[in-house]
Amino acid sequence: MFLIKAGRVKLSKLLEDGTEITLDIRKAEDFLGENMLGEDIHYPVTANCLEEVFICGFTKEQFEKLVLIYPNIRLQVIRNLSKRISFLTTRVGSMGATSLVERLYEVLANVAQEHGTPDQRGFNIPFP
Repeated sequence: MFLIKAGRVKLSKLLEDGTEITLDIRKAEDFLGENMLGEDIHYPVTANCLEEVFICGFTKEQFEKLVLIYPNIRLQVIRNLSKRISFLTTRVGSMGATSLVERLYEVLANVAQEHGTPDQRGFNIPFP
């Protein structure tokens, strides 16, 4: 599992036909590989750095020892996973929107909230 301390990482999946689908963009304070907390399975996506990134990596055993010493880490992981579930629920709900314009609006609003910075005209979304 990895904790992103700085930068942004794009998570994507390559389909059989060669199409790449962007699943998520993670930023500082987010985790990667959190599925290792469950079963021992292969991480099902590709992670690419969108900019210079600083990460801290843990094996499952190291992470389990760490949370025994620092219990607040458990709360942070639970908050992070809860936030991710909420995000995915919203994302799935927006797929049911009736028009392309509504779906595009939902995607841009989510990206602005997650990665944008407020300015006088709305949100500035930095794309590398």
